[in-house]
Amino acid sequence: MMDTKVLSRDDLDNETLETVAEACHISTRDIEDIYSCVHQQLDHVSHSQPGRSEWFQIVLSFDEGIDLEQWCRALQRVVKANTVLRTRLVQCPGLGVLQVVIKEDHTTEHLSGDVEEYLRDDQARRMDFGVPLLRSAFIGRSFVLTIHHAIMDYWSLTTLVQQDIVMAFLGEAPPKRPQFKEFVAHCLAIDEGAAKAFWASRFDSRRLPVVFPPVPPGHTPYPSQAVEKEIILTHHAGPGSISPTHVPTFAEAAWALTAATYADSDSITYGFVLSGRSPTLGGLESTLGPMHVEAPMQVNLNIQQRKGMTVEQLVKDRATSLRQLQAHPALQYGLAKISLVNEAAQVASKFQTLFNIIPALPPKFSTASDAPAPIRMDRVLWQARTLPALILRCKLESINGDGGATSHGPGTTRISLKTLYDPDVLPERQLHRILNQFEHTLCVLAKAPLTTRLDRLPLFNKHDLGEVLRWNHDAALRALFPGIPAGRCKVWLASLHNPNELAPIGSVGQLWLEGPELSSASSPYLLSTLQQQVPPWALSSDESGLFIRTGYLAKYIETGSGEDSELCIMGREENRVKINNQTVQLEEVESVIMHHDDVQDAAVFTKIVAGRTQLVAMVVPRDTSGDTDSESSSSDTETILAREVKEMGGQQLFLDSVRRHAEKSFSSVEGHKIPTVWHAIEQFPYLQAGGGSGLHTVDRDALRRWLKLRR
Repeated sequence: MMDTKVLSRDDLDNETLETVAEACHISTRDIEDIYSCVHQQLDHVSHSQPGRSEWFQIVLSFDEGIDLEQWCRALQRVVKANTVLRTRLVQCPGLGVLQVVIKEDHTTEHLSGDVEEYLRDDQARRMDFGVPLLRSAFIGRSFVLTIHHAIMDYWSLTTLVQQDIVMAFLGEAPPKRPQFKEFVAHCLAIDEGAAKAFWASRFDSRRLPVVFPPVPPGHTPYPSQAVEKEIILTHHAGPGSISPTHVPTFAEAAWALTAATYADSDSITYGFVLSGRSPTLGGLESTLGPMHVEAPMQVNLNIQQRKGMTVEQLVKDRATSLRQLQAHPALQYGLAKISLVNEAAQVASKFQTLFNIIPALPPKFSTASDAPAPIRMDRVLWQARTLPALILRCKLESINGDGGATSHGPGTTRISLKTLYDPDVLPERQLHRILNQFEHTLCVLAKAPLTTRLDRLPLFNKHDLGEVLRWNHDAALRALFPGIPAGRCKVWLASLHNPNELAPIGSVGQLWLEGPELSSASSPYLLSTLQQQVPPWALSSDESGLFIRTGYLAKYIETGSGEDSELCIMGREENRVKINNQTVQLEEVESVIMHHDDVQDAAVFTKIVAGRTQLVAMVVPRDTSGDTDSESSSSDTETILAREVKEMGGQQLFLDSVRRHAEKSFSSVEGHKIPTVWHAIEQFPYLQAGGGSGLHTVDRDALRRWLKLRR
């Protein structure tokens, strides 16, 4: 967000000009112009997000006989005509980050050696404040152009290299484009009231979105690892296929559904990259410079409602949303300002996935004949030091099947998916599972009838199935359910939304047990849930198999080795509640509270307070003087609950300490998991032995009755 609007070097006094010149290591005479930055530029430098930086390296190959100096002169001509290419960024106290246009002729280095070595060395060179944000070099007959994302977006990049420089190289006049300064003035003139109203309408604070992937509290994500994947979609006439023009919309819809699967929520958020170039800009859309927008999205899938959303509704919702964004003048409002319009926008603006759909670069330049072009686009390298924990770049390429080694058949779209991720947030194996799930979801959406409800889509993919069949968690189950027999017992996690499907690995599912010996279980609780009806997802051909729906929710999580996963019990299904329409598992909150050194036991419930559902925590201090016999029966409930800690001063200090512990344990987007009402209890009532499943023996019903009587 800009501190002060600056639109000309005339807006600054001589002292400030001297400061700017010194930061750029130039004279004030070399400063052509100075003006404020737009939010896109600030988003790509460390000013707004420490450690963030993004740039491109474009590699071209020139055949023998091509005049390299002529290409250098063409580049110099284009740089001179577009001030954004001669821009540096400078931090100024009280003025924020300013962009400074320098009076200079661009020069291209001529070097010998290996182009791969140059690319590695070039990545290590500074490209931040006070230095040029564009540089170029010939290494033999390979040309490398390095450009910072703060002065160039993807559209500008391809237009610069494949149109403007080429035209100048051929002796033609490059297009006369509006200067980037005009776009800056447009952004600074956006109507604040209209922009706030537009963005506020796009976020529903009645159901706060969930950020995926979740980032551990205190961790600053850095996506340092890369994974690539190729997805092929085949198009054909008739039902069960989509046209190539609809692939971007279906791809975004598939990611929304994938993220919701792992986030365990019907309302999710992610960032989506838009070009920011619309006819509503009145010609400014042809400007070279960063006009792209990383827009926070809130997608409400409505899966759990009685009439769930259909494939058609989801796809239309995403298409309409993007169309409205691209056409609205407030698109360029900026992430920092968007985050202030309401509570849901504040959560959404902290997205940890950035989804970007981009067109593929042509492999060669246009020529007058079908002969191979003498100048070839070898590759575009994208270097990023950025904050979202997960970045997905989907490069789409339509293949018509007219022959050639790259064809995958008639009417196909190849999606080259490049992913940057933080391994401390997403382990590599889980990332591969997520990408497999995204591919599976996209293919399912593309083939499903448009009237299919989302909760009826077959979303369990074959890759997860192979892993589940290899795992054996028998020992862990006997620890959880002491009453199960010692023989072989299979574990299944069924989907929460579609009981006919298994849950993808890493998502929350209903915990089921299967085994012929379950009828001999010694636990009355387990026997009460025994059933012989074979669930639709069961893979066993033995119709005499026995199944138990345990009533617990669980998911598979990575082990330290990364070679296997372990079963993580989330809690009871009835303890899965909604706060601000966000899912909260009460056992998770209790576990966090129990990690406080002075807490002996904790129980969390929901209660209507002041017309809103709130979390209420009941906490037993570790140093109570009363009897803490865990064998106390529920018949002693009234006596036990009457002994609530009475020392208000000590009680309040203790509860304040536990509350601060909970606040530190949850991330900034998990505030809904922090109880708002706290009670210190001297001792909990417990169920008699054998009354529970073995996981939790606190008499929660007794605590609820006591809480209900409290005002």
